[in-house]
Amino acid sequence: MHKNFLFEIGTEELPLSAQMTVRREAKNIFSRLLTEQKLFFKNIELFITPTRIVIKVNDLALEQTTPKEIIAGPPKRIAYNEEGKPSAALLGFMKKLNLSSEEVKEKITDKGIYLYAEKESLALQTSKLLPEICLEFSRKLPFSKMMVWNNSGFKFIRPIRWILAIFDDELIDLEIAEVKNEKASYGIGGFRAVKFDIVNIVDYFKKLEETGLILDFVKRKNIITQSLKACGMLADNDSDLLDEVTSLVEYPTAVLCDFTEEFLRLPEPVIYTVLKNHQKCFSLANARGVYSNKFIAICNGKDRNLELVKEGYQKVAVARLNDAVFFYDEDSKIPLRNRVRELKTLIYQEKLGTVFDKLQRMKEITKTISQSHQLERIIDLCKTDLLTHMVYEFPELQGVMGKFYALNNEEELTAQAIEDHYLPKFVGDNLPQTNEGAIVSIADKLDNIVSTFILGKKPTGSKDPFGLRRQIYGIFNIFKNKKLNKDILDLIKVSLDTFKPKFDQKHRDKTLIALQDFLNARIENWLLEEGIRVDIVRSVIFNREKCLPLDFFNKSKLMMNVIDEKQFLNVVELYKRANNILKKTELSIAWQVREDLFESEAEKDLYTHASFLSTICENYYSDMLSLFYSQSLSVALYNFFETVRVMDENQDKRNNRLYILKILVDSFKAFADFSELSIEG
Repeated sequence: MHKNFLFEIGTEELPLSAQMTVRREAKNIFSRLLTEQKLFFKNIELFITPTRIVIKVNDLALEQTTPKEIIAGPPKRIAYNEEGKPSAALLGFMKKLNLSSEEVKEKITDKGIYLYAEKESLALQTSKLLPEICLEFSRKLPFSKMMVWNNSGFKFIRPIRWILAIFDDELIDLEIAEVKNEKASYGIGGFRAVKFDIVNIVDYFKKLEETGLILDFVKRKNIITQSLKACGMLADNDSDLLDEVTSLVEYPTAVLCDFTEEFLRLPEPVIYTVLKNHQKCFSLANARGVYSNKFIAICNGKDRNLELVKEGYQKVAVARLNDAVFFYDEDSKIPLRNRVRELKTLIYQEKLGTVFDKLQRMKEITKTISQSHQLERIIDLCKTDLLTHMVYEFPELQGVMGKFYALNNEEELTAQAIEDHYLPKFVGDNLPQTNEGAIVSIADKLDNIVSTFILGKKPTGSKDPFGLRRQIYGIFNIFKNKKLNKDILDLIKVSLDTFKPKFDQKHRDKTLIALQDFLNARIENWLLEEGIRVDIVRSVIFNREKCLPLDFFNKSKLMMNVIDEKQFLNVVELYKRANNILKKTELSIAWQVREDLFESEAEKDLYTHASFLSTICENYYSDMLSLFYSQSLSVALYNFFETVRVMDENQDKRNNRLYILKILVDSFKAFADFSELSIEG
């Protein structure tokens, strides 16, 4: 037998971050609590709005599932006397558990035949367990910040104003934070709205529908999406804004608004940012895809004075756009080149100096990547928009406004590179368009990483407050995208040297070790996220003294294409044999392979292959790999091991053969360490 269960926590308005936490964690937490109490259920549905968290458990059992308990008794050899009647040991066991002779069973074990009994433990009623489950669920939701709002001392993200917990139509005896459970809920707007009574779970959903409230996040999102399409073409398809607005309403109503066309002289990102950040509104474009003077607001509720709502949104939008016009006009009066000196007064980090100092460090890094004459100019200007009114008001526009202000006085490439150098800002973001912007982006992010490490603030566990992991992944992706085959570890060493004399050599060396560990872990994770097999990843990054993202990526992809081919696996197996021989042998002397010591064609053939492989440049990945698993090399290796005694008693012959293998293994290791590969595939 089973029934449905519903638990609603009514709160003051929940912030978006809290709603995201609930969507991510709530079902798992409630499921785990039910499972711990041995309560069977079919599935759990979660609903969340700005004013309520709702858990619905479908087909919840009426009582615990209680498996039979096995109780061990005495061994059979002492359970009966010579006449076959129960002994004192067996009678005591039966009396203790109140058993009949029919309830005593036998079981064969490693120690012989033993007697046992099965006893069912008492199953508790679900309705008696639900109060503690609901209370524990409310406590376990992992919000980052909690509140205490009354004498109960109960902590939650926002004050709890009502609770509803019903097992079909049965009211559960529950109290949370001095709020007692009752068969009632509220409409759109939460506890400030109309209160209505509830008969059972079916009645709950019916009453909510009658008020117009839409519990389901996906349904609300679909309504908003359809409303946006009906109003016109969106200027930006912002999925984050769509999710945020969906989380802010319980019944979405779209309102088409506008502003005077004079504001369209502002850069489009400014209009977008003003409408999004301050009013959570969607910008519209005309038929040519250019921003129009119309935008869409999403308000909460269906019975609203929409004309008054529209007037309010437009009034705020015009005020904010007027501010933006003032900022834009004032900022445009001062060329970016005239702001460079002011960067000497803008602190980057107290112990590391100003933003101007940071730019000088970035210049040193870029010199090791490219000698482009424009890089120094781009670096001088790339942070100057931090001094503008617009970026002070809208920090998310840094780089974007730098580009627009630079277009007034600088080359287009310089302007674009200023915007590019902030990219990518997040996982999945666009990468820099220009090569110059990409190089400055690498220098900027690398300086951020090294600066943070040198101050002893490296990421720990899941905590990465400065986004260093995101930034290093950004660097990896830029290297791959722009085909830059540079060793990041070399760039880090250059970066560390720029901190002389603020930090002594000992401190810089210690920081380098920490950065190497950070790089090694991140490059491995990055390649795994690119879909590379773990054994291939470890084979290409075996040399931990280097970090070459493009090199590692290209080699890994090529190896992924051949890893399951029989011929390749044969060569890997033979390589491992050669490598193992060398690992067990000390090559203590320098040796030049002598052909006059060859005793067989197998030696000569393998030496020819090894010598040729050693001449191939390691950047020719495809050529190297095709030679590694060629039929002729496989045969040469096989014949060598079958016919040649490597560890010959004659020292010269032994050295000669070991060094042939060394040339071969070293050639392989110029590509990857094939001993890391799993030949089982």
